[in-house]
Amino acid sequence: MRSRVLVTTQYNAGMQPDAEVTEVNSVAQLQAIIDQLESRMRKLESSEKKVQLATDTPVTPDPPTEDGDKKATEGSESDSDGTVKVKYETMRQTSTGGYAKEDGRPPGEADMEREAASGDVLTFTAYKSKEGNLEKVMIKIHSIILRNFIREIMQPVLEHENVKIWKDAQVTIQTNNVLVLHAWDDLKAAAISDDGTPQARAELTCFLDNIEKYEAETIEARELAKKERQVTYAKMWTLFPLGSEVVAFPFKDSPQIFTIYRHGPKADGFSFQCWAYDWDGEKLVRHSYEFDVPSFQGLKKVEELPCYPIDFYNSNGEGPQQLRKMLYERGKRFKEYCAIPGSERQILTANEFTLLRDSFDGPRVTKSEASIAQAMTDETSNSGVSVILDPLLYKRYAPGACLHLGHKTPTPRRSCECRLCLINGKRKEWEDHFKSTKGDPEDLSTEDAELNEIFYSQLPPRVLGYVLDRKGWGQMHVDSIKKESSVGKDKSWEELSLEKEHKENIRNMVSKHFERATSATNDGKRIHDLIPGKGDGLVILLHGIPGVGKTMTAEALAREMRRRLLRIDAADFQYNNPSQVSLVFKKFFHLAHSWGAILLLDEADVFLQLRRRAELEQNALVSDNAVQSRINYAVRFPNSFDMDSISKIWKTFMDQLNDDNCRPHDRSNIEYYFKTAGSVLQANKFTGRDIRNIFITAQLLDYPWLTFGNLMKVINSTSKFRSDLAKTSQQQEMANAVTDHDRV
Repeated sequence: MRSRVLVTTQYNAGMQPDAEVTEVNSVAQLQAIIDQLESRMRKLESSEKKVQLATDTPVTPDPPTEDGDKKATEGSESDSDGTVKVKYETMRQTSTGGYAKEDGRPPGEADMEREAASGDVLTFTAYKSKEGNLEKVMIKIHSIILRNFIREIMQPVLEHENVKIWKDAQVTIQTNNVLVLHAWDDLKAAAISDDGTPQARAELTCFLDNIEKYEAETIEARELAKKERQVTYAKMWTLFPLGSEVVAFPFKDSPQIFTIYRHGPKADGFSFQCWAYDWDGEKLVRHSYEFDVPSFQGLKKVEELPCYPIDFYNSNGEGPQQLRKMLYERGKRFKEYCAIPGSERQILTANEFTLLRDSFDGPRVTKSEASIAQAMTDETSNSGVSVILDPLLYKRYAPGACLHLGHKTPTPRRSCECRLCLINGKRKEWEDHFKSTKGDPEDLSTEDAELNEIFYSQLPPRVLGYVLDRKGWGQMHVDSIKKESSVGKDKSWEELSLEKEHKENIRNMVSKHFERATSATNDGKRIHDLIPGKGDGLVILLHGIPGVGKTMTAEALAREMRRRLLRIDAADFQYNNPSQVSLVFKKFFHLAHSWGAILLLDEADVFLQLRRRAELEQNALVSDNAVQSRINYAVRFPNSFDMDSISKIWKTFMDQLNDDNCRPHDRSNIEYYFKTAGSVLQANKFTGRDIRNIFITAQLLDYPWLTFGNLMKVINSTSKFRSDLAKTSQQQEMANAVTDHDRV
C-alpha cells in the first residue's frame, strides 16, 4: 500500500518556504518523516528569537491586549504571530491550447506537491507553455490586511491611474505589475517601518520577497541602471515611475523639468508622456508633451535618452540640487515676463531666439516635430532684436496654431487633479499664487520653499512672441531677454530732415492719440463719431519719391514715442491673390491695436496694385474717395534734398566714424571732399538712402575700414548708374511718344 503526506507551505520564523513532500512506501519511512517534523517543531518552540520572515526581516509582534497575545487584527486572514501562509500553483498549457492546473512550487525550489490550507494570504499561479517556459505569474491577495496596507501605500498612483481592483475583496495582479514595481522602494520601506501592524508588514515582506524572485531580472536591471547609469531598451521603463521628475532639453539645449504622466510602447518605439507648465497669455496651463525613444540594442547611457530621471543629471559637476536652483531663478524671470504690463512690452529685446518662418512658399507647418523643425531657424543677435512678448497672439497667428516648445507641440489632455499630480493640493496653491501678477516667489511660507523651487523649475526656458526685425513669430530664450536701455534721449527725431511744423504736428497728434486711447475719464471732452468706435484711428500719409526719408520718419517717430513700429510691405502679400490683401490688413491692424504700436504701410502704392485692373477701374472713384477721406494728416516730401538736408544726413554717418573703422587721414579727406564737392550729390539728386548706401558699401570693400578711395569709388559708381538710368528713361519716354503718335 502506498501513502502520501501533503504538507502546506508556510512562511515562519527563520524559515525559507520549505516543506518536503515525499511518497512513502513503508511505515518506517513514514515514521522517519514524522520524527523529522517533530524535531523541527521542538527547535522552533524552544527558540527565543523574534519571529522573522524568509528574508530575515525582523517583525515586532502586536502589543498584548486584554484578550491575550493571540488576538488577531480585525479582518486578518492569517495568523497574528508573523506566519504568512502561501499557496503555489502551476497552470500548464495543454495540446489544445487551454491550461490545466498542477501543483506548484515557490520560485527557485525543486518540484514538489502542495495544497493550500485555510487562511492562505497569497496564491502564486505560474503559467507555463507546453515546453515548460514561464509565461507569467499571477498573484491572488486573499488577506484584507495586506490589500489595505498596499492600497494605502500606493493610493496616489492608484488614484492617478483610476485603478479600482484594490478595493475588491480579492485582488489579482501579475508579478510584473508596472505600478507595484514603480512603487517598489515605497513598499520596501513600508515593510521595515513602523507603519501598519506587524502582521501587515510580515505579509507585505512575503509579498515582496516572492515578487523579487519571480522578477529578479527586472529588479536587478533597475538597480544596475542606477549604479552603472546605463539601461536596456526592455527595462528602460523601470526608471520612470508615474509622478516622478525627469530632465529634458526641448528648447536650444536648455534643461527643463517635467513630470511623468504616463508611458508605454508605440508602434515604432516607446513613448514617455510628460507635462510641465506654460503661460498661454491669460493663465498658467499644464501642457503635456511626448518624448519618443526608438528601439535600440544593448545598453544606452541614461543621459542620452530624450528625457531621463532628474537624479541622473550631471553637468560639469553640477547635480540635481544645483539644477533646481538655476531653474528656480529662471522660472522667476519667466514669471516677470508673463506679468509684464502692456506698455513695457514695447521696450524688450532678445539676443537668442528661434524664428518660425511664415512664408507662402515655405513648408506647411503641421503639429509634427519634423514639420516644425523644418520651418524653424535658430538665430542670435549680439545687439539684440526688438521683440513683443505675446503667447496669446502667437497661438492665434503663428503657423501651427499652438504654443510651441522648441520643436514640440503640446498634446491635448485634461489636467489630472489626483493627489499624485497635485501633491496633496500644494500645487494648486502655487498655481493660484502664480496667477496673481503681484505674487512674489518669496511670499510663500518657509516650509513650502522646497515645493516652490520644484514648481518654478517646471516653467519653460522660452517666451513666445513676435520678432519685429524679422517680421515673424518666434520663441525667445528667457535668459536673453532684456529691457532696452533708456540711458540718453534718442536724437533721431530731432535730427530728422523734416519741416519743423510737420514734426511738431505729427508728434503732438500721435502723442495725444495714444494718451486718449489709454484714458477712460475724458469721454465728456472727447469729440467722436456719431457711431461709437468709428473714426478712432489716426492715419498719416507720407508721400514722395523713394529715398527721401518717409520710412525714416516713421522709425524716428516710433523711437520718440517709445512705441514699436509694425511694417507692412509688398513681401507680406501673396502675388496675384487680391482677396488675401484684406486678411493681411486685418491681422496687422489687430496686432498694432493689441500692442499699441505704430503701423507703417510701406510703399503702399505697390501692394495696392495687387488688385486686378478691372477691380481698380470699377472701384476707382470709390477707392480714391475712400482712401482720401480716411487720411487725417498728409506730408509731401520733396523730390530732391537741398544742401542743408544733405549736410545733416552726411553728418549723421560721419559721426559714426572713429579710430576703429576709419583712419584719421581718411576722415580728413572725406570731410574735405564734402566741403568742396558736396554739391555734386545734390546735382545728381542723391537721396538719404543713397548716402546711407554709399557709406555702408564703401566699408564693405575693406571691412571694417572705410577709406576715402573706396568711398569715391562708390560715389562715382552710383553717379554713373543714376546718369545711365536717366538716359535710359529718357529714351524709353521718346520711344513711347513715337509709338503713341503712330497709333494716332
